[in-house]
Amino acid sequence: MQPYLFPYLGYFQLAASVEKFVFFDDVNFIKKGYIHRNQILVNTEQHRFSVPLKKVSQNDLIKDVYVSEIFPDWKIKFLKTIELSYSKSLNYREVLMLL
Repeated sequence: MQPYLFPYLGYFQLAASVEKFVFFDDVNFIKKGYIHRNQILVNTEQHRFSVPLKKVSQNDLIKDVYVSEIFPDWKIKFLKTIELSYSKSLNYREVLMLL
């Protein structure tokens, strides 16, 4: 499978059901895919977020794609959004440590 940013439940179910699970990072990057972006719920509305990347082409391999350093605050803003949206959720602190 190609790596995804915060994979969906079925991705984990698939990984748990096989003897070997392989991440393909030597395949082309999909610009409109979920390798570097995803959605979360913010006030019951879908909120799309993306990890900013250095200039990337769909001809680049996933393993050759890098996070941009031009927007250093994106992590702080993302974690603040998570905190405001999910801090009262069950297991929030444990999941936050994974993020």
